[in-house]
Amino acid sequence: MVKPDRMILRFLWRVIGNQASQQNAQAWLSQALQILNRPYPTLTLRKLDHEIWKYEKSMANE
Repeated sequence: MVKPDRMILRFLWRVIGNQASQQNAQAWLSQALQILNRPYPTLTLRKLDHEIWKYEKSMANE
């Protein structure tokens, strides 16, 4: 399990419009991964975390 860091929590805040606890963030990422694994069967939690990190970094640079 990937521990949600500030970038993940920031991303979830953008998506849900509310601050997420680390426990909720882990649960939501796991649920999202289950849904995303249908079209992307090789996606892992670590890869999802990395993609969210890259997205948040790009948003900070705008």
